[in-house]
Amino acid sequence: MLDGGEVKYQRTAVDFGLHGEYKIGRLPIKLASDVKTKTASIKIDGIEQVKNDAATTVVIYDKLLKKVTSVRGL
Repeated sequence: MLDGGEVKYQRTAVDFGLHGEYKIGRLPIKLASDVKTKTASIKIDGIEQVKNDAATTVVIYDKLLKKVTSVRGL
């Protein structure tokens, strides 16, 4: 996770079972991964942005607009 160009959190989800809830400011972010299926889930402000995806995915959240502006798989 980046905030204002600064790395706040960095992990590779497929290396281990990742389950955590984080916040950037007041924005809740929930991350989860499954080692067996090598998939990950990302929820931002309670809305599923990535569900059980095995690709590398970038989610862009605009703090001024207070919404996700882009979700792209790589």
